[in-house]
Amino acid sequence: MSIFLDTGVYVAFVNKKDKDHDRALVLMKELASGKYGPGYTSDYVLDETLTVSLVGRRRVDKAVNAGLLFLGSKEDKIPALARLIKVDEGTI
Repeated sequence: MSIFLDTGVYVAFVNKKDKDHDRALVLMKELASGKYGPGYTSDYVLDETLTVSLVGRRRVDKAVNAGLLFLGSKEDKIPALARLIKVDEGTI
């Protein structure tokens, strides 16, 4: 089994005021534990999440945190929670 993560999960996870924040926390912990198998997301979802974080919330720190969820950080020992799929003509 695997799971595809869309924008809403990432936005809710980094935004404590989001009505779905608590559920996003649970989902991310379950994903990290391997409950759903490998997680997947796309570069389109990354773009949309960063745009919502920057434009909608006007918070660079929220955008950086969201980006770390996608890409991870060896320096900060943060694993990427999902594999990033690049959408191109071969994907469609």
